[in-house]
Amino acid sequence: MTDITFQIENYINSQNQNIWNELKNNYTFQLIYDPSEYSWKGKAENGIATIITPTQELEFHSFSHELLHIYLDYCGISKLEDLLYGIMGEHSFEVLTENNLTGILYNFCSHKKMFPFYKKMGFSEYQFVQERISFSNYNIF
Repeated sequence: MTDITFQIENYINSQNQNIWNELKNNYTFQLIYDPSEYSWKGKAENGIATIITPTQELEFHSFSHELLHIYLDYCGISKLEDLLYGIMGEHSFEVLTENNLTGILYNFCSHKKMFPFYKKMGFSEYQFVQERISFSNYNIF
């Protein structure tokens, strides 16, 4: 892993400028290059927003996608931990679900809320879900 936060401004363009301006005043950002990752990742915890990229290519659509995940945190949309507690907390129906399913549900809900913002930024609908992840045969098995 390599910290490339000093390059983060290179990922800002006219499509994501407004959301970046809003977020950069509320989070300390870290941009990490990790070639061992198979996909972009973004998270925000305790005022620190971390975006991990598996490539050194400038992918505005992927960076913007991760900004939107962080924007959901900024807007106060429930975190995965809240969903997990709701499903598997004191009044658990854990027998009906698994952690993996919960993560998938959370990610689906996040993407449903992110999609209109992504489109409004002018990105291709296709790029929202396609060509962001490259799998090897090892990943498939």
